[in-house]
Amino acid sequence: MASSDQPPAEVRLKRFLHYGSEAPLCMPGDRFFLKCFLLENLTAIEEMLANSTPDKEGDAVNHIMKAYMDGYSGYPECLIFALAACACQKTSQTLRTHAYNAVKTVCKTPKDIFLFATFTKKLSAPTSGCGSGWRKALCEWYLSKDPLELAACVTQIRGAYGFTHRDLFKLIHLKTEDKAKVAVICYVMKGLEASKMLPDNENPSVQKVLSYLQVVEDIKHNEDKQTCARLLESHKLTKDIAQVEHLKSAEIWMAVVPRMHLADLLDSLIRLSCYGLLKTGQPLEAVIIDRVLDQTAAVESHLHPTEVYCAIKRYEYHAKNTHEMMEKLIKQGKTDRELKPPPKPNAKILAALNKLLLSTLRLLVPTGMRYLVAIDLSNNMKQWICNGSRDVKPANAATLLALCLLHAERDVTVVAFPSLPGLPPEEDLVDAPNRVVQPVTRKGKRKSGEGIIYPRKTEVGDMLPVALDKDASVDDNFEKMSVASSGPVEVCQPIVWAQKTKKPVDVFIVLTDYVTNRKREFKEPAVALQEYRQEMNLPNTKLITCALVSNTLNVAASSDVGMLDIVGFNGKMARIIEAFSRGAF
Repeated sequence: MASSDQPPAEVRLKRFLHYGSEAPLCMPGDRFFLKCFLLENLTAIEEMLANSTPDKEGDAVNHIMKAYMDGYSGYPECLIFALAACACQKTSQTLRTHAYNAVKTVCKTPKDIFLFATFTKKLSAPTSGCGSGWRKALCEWYLSKDPLELAACVTQIRGAYGFTHRDLFKLIHLKTEDKAKVAVICYVMKGLEASKMLPDNENPSVQKVLSYLQVVEDIKHNEDKQTCARLLESHKLTKDIAQVEHLKSAEIWMAVVPRMHLADLLDSLIRLSCYGLLKTGQPLEAVIIDRVLDQTAAVESHLHPTEVYCAIKRYEYHAKNTHEMMEKLIKQGKTDRELKPPPKPNAKILAALNKLLLSTLRLLVPTGMRYLVAIDLSNNMKQWICNGSRDVKPANAATLLALCLLHAERDVTVVAFPSLPGLPPEEDLVDAPNRVVQPVTRKGKRKSGEGIIYPRKTEVGDMLPVALDKDASVDDNFEKMSVASSGPVEVCQPIVWAQKTKKPVDVFIVLTDYVTNRKREFKEPAVALQEYRQEMNLPNTKLITCALVSNTLNVAASSDVGMLDIVGFNGKMARIIEAFSRGAF
């Protein structure tokens, strides 16, 4: 049973599905590194089973399916872990059946099915977890594909997370009457030559499969890069088929880039730059620019502007970051390599990426909510870096998030915190319980010293409107805001101001660097939000507090499902904000 200060189990499950935690706190970073995929972090499923009637035992899988269909989950691997937890629990056979039936829907790629197999093995320990239901679910996943699709599945991604297709085929005893699929299974288990020796290999469908597999083998064993590039281009294959050594060749990339998903292309930019393939005038330059500027590709990619912006900054600064790291290693005597000047990013590719950013801004889907975005414009926001994105300044991240809302929504108000006469900059203010001036460094360490103690706040001023230009770039809007005056941050201040001015708001968003006691001493944000709801008769108004530099935050009340804390920033955070605003969790 949940404690009285915890929200319902359904809400906690939805939180986990979207960002990997039942708590109202979202953090950036790899979910495996943060140890999100432990059964003790997902107690909502067992609680839902304990409180449900027999006809409601499958609700957990229904929530997983809905989160998958909506597409707002920032971390799809959380869906697969929750599905594996439903499949491995021992309380309800009905829930296990629902979970296995959902595998072929939620697990779309080979990596997904490998991850599902890994999770079920881990959650079923000390048993193997390879029961009849598990074997049947995986057999259906493989056999639901047509022969050529199955052949592409087993050749493009041959293994991940400690499993290969051959491992799974041995565990599930995959069998079928379809001769073409039998040829694929034989290829995985015994190789191409054994597949060619099968009976009925004159069947047209079998011939198509064998022809495809022969091309794959030719690419994997041919040392001629140009021949491999021609085969990749003529058969419309992906870069996963090519040999690792050939991926340093421009010919291979020119053959695959015109068909690459934009997300994969953005992830490959640093790799291509390290290979020296993105220099000005290189033949690959024009191919990449054409793909990036392809509007159809932009629509099909479903990329969020924050993902594109983070990719731009990673590409722009990766050479400089690598140079600085090598410089440190040389000074420490850990390497004797010659230090070369960092190469500059390709200006034409950067221009194309910025055009892609504008395209994705125009493709945003509105939520229909009324937003009030309060931005901290202190020096820390302009000088420090975001937790989770070392190449992005907090002020730039805040500007981008505000621009995303302005492009997507009709009713968005952007405001800044006013400066107060007689008070120093935010970083020099004193936290209420302390008697020393406490500037906070990037690493969160406090420097103590003698200083003036400023009195507790007894009132807060009016918020200052900020005018952003939707047609201008993120950096231009950032420069425009930089000249604005900024005062101390009080998290509840935009809520108090909206209540004072009778402004209806569905979602408050506070964007700051970190939150100390000083930033919440006038009134607890949870109390201010509840008073606003009652005063304005808007019981569903939400508050999202984003501490872009911090690695911890505790503004959200655990019992209030309308409050969410976010620390750091990455390309996924905007989707989390959108999902929460829509009421997805």
